[in-house]
Amino acid sequence: MSTRLSTITLTLMVVVALVIGAIIGGLTLGTVRLRDAGSDSARAERTVATATRIQSLVIDLETGERGFLVTRDRRFLEPLREAQRSLPSLLTWLERSSGTGGQRERARAIADGVRSYERDWVTPIVRLGGRDLGAARRKVASGGGKTRVDALRKLFSAFVGDEQARADHVRADAAEAGRRGILTGVAGGIVAVLIILATGVSVMRAVVRPLRRLAGALVRVGHGDLQVEVDEDAVGEVGDLERGFNAMSRSLQEHHDELEGQTAEVEAQRDDLERTFSELEDEKAWVETLFGFVERLVAERELQGVADVALEHVVRQARADAGAIRTVGEEGALELTATLGVAEGALAATIAPDDGVSGRAVAERRPIVLSHADAGLQVEGLGGPAHPVRVRHELHVPLFRGRELLGVLVVARVADRAFRPEDVDRVRGLAEQAAVALAKAVEERRSARLAAVNASVLDATSFGVVMYDVGGRVVVVNRVMREMAAVLGIDFDTMSLQGRVDAMLRHATDPQTAAAEFARVARDARLHMRVEMHVAEADRWFIARTDPVLDADGALLGRIVSYRESTRDHELQRMRDEFVATVTHELRTPLSSVVAAVDLLEDETDEPTPGQQHWAGMIRRNVDRLLRLVDDLLTVARAESGEFAVQTAPADLATIVLDAAASARAGAEAKGVTVEVRAVPAPVVADVTRMAQAVDNLLANAVKFTPEGGTVRVDVVPRPGDRTVELVVADSGIGIPEEDRGRLFERFYRAPAATRGAVPGTGLGLAITRSIVAAHGGTIRVADGIDGGTAFVIVLPVDGPSRG
Repeated sequence: MSTRLSTITLTLMVVVALVIGAIIGGLTLGTVRLRDAGSDSARAERTVATATRIQSLVIDLETGERGFLVTRDRRFLEPLREAQRSLPSLLTWLERSSGTGGQRERARAIADGVRSYERDWVTPIVRLGGRDLGAARRKVASGGGKTRVDALRKLFSAFVGDEQARADHVRADAAEAGRRGILTGVAGGIVAVLIILATGVSVMRAVVRPLRRLAGALVRVGHGDLQVEVDEDAVGEVGDLERGFNAMSRSLQEHHDELEGQTAEVEAQRDDLERTFSELEDEKAWVETLFGFVERLVAERELQGVADVALEHVVRQARADAGAIRTVGEEGALELTATLGVAEGALAATIAPDDGVSGRAVAERRPIVLSHADAGLQVEGLGGPAHPVRVRHELHVPLFRGRELLGVLVVARVADRAFRPEDVDRVRGLAEQAAVALAKAVEERRSARLAAVNASVLDATSFGVVMYDVGGRVVVVNRVMREMAAVLGIDFDTMSLQGRVDAMLRHATDPQTAAAEFARVARDARLHMRVEMHVAEADRWFIARTDPVLDADGALLGRIVSYRESTRDHELQRMRDEFVATVTHELRTPLSSVVAAVDLLEDETDEPTPGQQHWAGMIRRNVDRLLRLVDDLLTVARAESGEFAVQTAPADLATIVLDAAASARAGAEAKGVTVEVRAVPAPVVADVTRMAQAVDNLLANAVKFTPEGGTVRVDVVPRPGDRTVELVVADSGIGIPEEDRGRLFERFYRAPAATRGAVPGTGLGLAITRSIVAAHGGTIRVADGIDGGTAFVIVLPVDGPSRG
């Protein structure tokens, strides 16, 4: 019996060992599957969290971009910059950790879509907004960015849903494996019990009873009681089985506890994600509300329209019953601009900026909330205007643009619902956008008023004025300009810029010079030019001048062209020329007779008395003076009529200068003025008489305007390089201001200093000198002299005037 029992026991042990091994293997496999499921579940949850974080950063890109374009406040770019720094690493992790197959393709699509949205939309829009805010807003309004974000949201939704489904599938497989392991253990226990029962009563106590306890424990395990353990009182393999079961039970309990902890963590993360999604939806709704508000404000251009739209929107969003907007008027007072629901006469039309609650809000630069007895605004009640109702809560919000006060916004509630902090923040956010629109409307109103004033001023002037922008388009043209343009055959509405230039050249008195000047200005828009025109058909003269228009920083804004009709000037000039010619002709004849009479008296008087000599000399000196004046007038008249000519021959300019200086020294020494000459031989082809006259004129002027003790210096400097010779007559006299130098060579013009000092002269000497120099092909200009005095610089060609 014992051998048989031993054999049966041995067989039983082997069989039971095999069964137990199968049970342990199944349970171990289930445990491994549970552990793997936990790992996969944790990875899936991290993937979901990463995808959610990326989606949140995409929302930051969108809101940062829109916030910047709406407010032009670069603080809105901070979350955008943070998203740009965080996205690359998160997208790379998502691509590498998204499994295989379709889910990895979705991860790549999300990564590519986010990178494309940031690179091809957000970054260019922000840059464009920095340069041209209007263009950026129009591009955003086209909906391109929203389309991209909506597409990304669909990708995120599909990706997170699939990842969550895969995690649920992994957990379901693990649970099924656990159940199969438990069922395997239960089945093996039953088989073991049957085998033990078959061996007989002899092994009942040694094998069956422990196995029964073990089977009961397994049943409890199968029902979910993972804390069950059996008494370890059996010996041999059964005892090992009992101990192994207990160890397995404890291991299952530990893994079960760990899985429950992971499940609780996943549930908490899910709750956080749902809460985050809810906040994002609220933020999205607010951004869309703000964007719609801004779009309506932008559509309005007039101040009244902006105020009405802003007040209506703010009252609705604040769930208020009434409101009002005051704006700063021309005198600096707060004027009532828009009201909604306010009882008639409840608000004063104008208040001071520091008056009442609104003044307090302005002074403290923050919203002020009033409740119950402090609130004094009245709104129309159900009984009509005659029965107003007092509000219970008021909110006063100042409207600023930088440090400039634009106005005050007031909203009120009749119901006993106080303005919460979030309500105040929302109204303040809307008020900031309204302030931007109000500032724009105020500036446009000021610009329109200024433009009207400018147009009136331009139309009132006697000059024709037209302004072109840098592209050659007409910006401003006044009434006088259009009248003059009609005479010149210029049409500013249909004619091109080149056509208008050609019309000016057709009437230019010197078309070649004018064309060259126009070409020079076309190459360099910062140059100035002047053109004289004569319309022969109407016998009218015009002078056109064009100058660059620069802003405060020196940047070119365009060009302004001013027209002045000079017909009367030409008529006066013609009359003056005729008068001078007539006077000089009529004076020369009687003066010649006087000279002849004086000569006859002197010849017929053998011994004139001192009185006769005195009066005869006085007559001769004054007649000579008048003859010189007549000669000067004739010289100027010939020069301006083109009849002035010189008789040139080889000469030495140094000799001419030395002779003129010798003649001038007598008068200079009498006045206490020193005349210095520094001359070297300077051969020229010139009219000696005329050049001597020119040098005499310059020396006479220098001595005349140099005080006692002063110096007059004459320099003759040959310049072989360009075959010219330079003559400089400099003095240490009273000097000539820069603003007077341009008119020195005009006929009869005398500088203010000469007039104030009662210095004698006719104002013809410099005009004659310029004519003589020009007839020789040379130039003359004014420069600074000795110790603040004046210098006249003549440059003559060595070979004389050109014969071309």
